[in-house]
Amino acid sequence: MKNLGIYRLIALSLFLALGLVTGELIGQNVTVTGSVFDADSQEPLIGVTIVETGTTNGTTTDFDGRYSLSVSPGAELTFSYIGYESQVVALEGRSIIDVNLSISATALNEVVVVGYGSMEKNNVTGAITTIKVEDLEKVPVPNAVEGLRGQVAGLRVSRTNGQPGSGITFRIRGTNSLGA
Repeated sequence: MKNLGIYRLIALSLFLALGLVTGELIGQNVTVTGSVFDADSQEPLIGVTIVETGTTNGTTTDFDGRYSLSVSPGAELTFSYIGYESQVVALEGRSIIDVNLSISATALNEVVVVGYGSMEKNNVTGAITTIKVEDLEKVPVPNAVEGLRGQVAGLRVSRTNGQPGSGITFRIRGTNSLGA
């Protein structure tokens, strides 16, 4: 009787150990590193967003244009940067991926923020803030929306959480001005 209990304990231990090993093999990720450069000047690009396509797993490049990201083995990476063409690159077994991003042929138009609707510029008597494309291009951010942060008085731009690709919240003269 005691031997039967020992055999059950050994069988259970082996079963659990096999499950742990199998789980680790299935869930293995690959760490991808590399650099992102401007295709024309070969200067490193700061703040490029790199996201595992179809997920919210991502990172941004550092001051030298370098990045490191842990992804699933068959992943595709999407590289995006304001004013540049986005690029999707398949991993294909590589662990080092360097990318050259080209400047977008379609330039951004001027962004005009009007807090109370849309009107023709010559009919507006209130405050309007205009941000030129040149001003947005100088700010190292992953998209144009985040480039508005700090550029417009009374506008608060924030992410709903810290993950790349997560939603963005705008507050215009909202909670920041309640006590003013």
